[in-house]
Amino acid sequence: MSSVPLESLKRFLKLNQWQLKSDRIGNLLVYEGPLDDIGNPILLTLPITAEFEDTPRLIFKVLNALSIINQTSIQAVCEEINNLSCDFLRQRIITSSNAFSIPLKIANQLLFVLSDLIEYSACLELDPQPFYGRRRKVGKAFTERCHFGQTFMGSFGISIQMPIPPSWNNSSEQEPFERRVMVRIARGLLSISKSLQEADVGILTQDYRQGFNANLFETMLEMAKILENHNMEFQFAWSSEFSPPADVKAVTRLSFCPEVIGPLLESAGKSLRSSSESKDTVIEGQITQLRIDEAAGDEDILEIGTADSSRRIVSVAWELESSKIVNIRIPLSTDDYKKACNAHRDDKKISVRGRPEKPGKYYYLASPSEFRVLE
Repeated sequence: MSSVPLESLKRFLKLNQWQLKSDRIGNLLVYEGPLDDIGNPILLTLPITAEFEDTPRLIFKVLNALSIINQTSIQAVCEEINNLSCDFLRQRIITSSNAFSIPLKIANQLLFVLSDLIEYSACLELDPQPFYGRRRKVGKAFTERCHFGQTFMGSFGISIQMPIPPSWNNSSEQEPFERRVMVRIARGLLSISKSLQEADVGILTQDYRQGFNANLFETMLEMAKILENHNMEFQFAWSSEFSPPADVKAVTRLSFCPEVIGPLLESAGKSLRSSSESKDTVIEGQITQLRIDEAAGDEDILEIGTADSSRRIVSVAWELESSKIVNIRIPLSTDDYKKACNAHRDDKKISVRGRPEKPGKYYYLASPSEFRVLE
């Protein structure tokens, strides 16, 4: 109770649709929530500031009420409130029942590998590639913002705090970059679990845009080798600032046997390494198709920064070095898409710089820039 700041509790009430009433009771703020058993709204009161002597008592009263309403413990409510500013990625090392310690070398190696897991996930979120020949600065910058959290009782493990910025304009629809990194890690681990269940390594290699690439599978393989004599479990705890996607929200923990997942991870890494890292290229050609995709998600479309821009797609007739003509799909910003519509109307060619990729049966242009209409 004493660890819950008053301002964090107020933020939690606001995010969970408790309405702050305009009329106060002296120095108390009144919050109106869901209906009780007889149809009246539940009211909670909190002091304006934490300077009052009875602030701890009022905070405890509100926490107790929230635990009853949510049918959970006060401790669970406190943890959810204190976790507003971060997601948690936790890894448990499952040992035999008589193991009271693990070698320091394993703990040191594991923390280093988990840092790589986060770093490469941040890189992949901004720049989807089947593999990286060298590290990106964005990964290092994001990893430096993460913190080592408190560990948990009864097992060995690591708890990492992944930073989450406050939602703005009371809207949690647009996921920030920090949350997307955590979602990517969860989806990558989910794909490993699904690959094990279906004994299909193709599940791992076909979806690096949303999950893991070769660097991340190699990182997981290194982790499996470190923990070869132990099972490992991953747990996810999500900040309530933003609601996580349904596919990852439904899963709170995943367990793996290093000996079992090792061959799959090795095969997936080698497969993705065999595809060449695409090079920066200028695409020139005639527009063959214009499309605005209203669907919330399209696995075949590359994100280029915002959810809106990834829905405006143009297909361009592009000539390969072999003189073969292929259609390459290019995601554009709103302004560039309007220019592309005019170019198509006027029968003019366009030019876009980016990295051509062919993860499946279609060509795509990653990280498009320098859009121009050719005269």
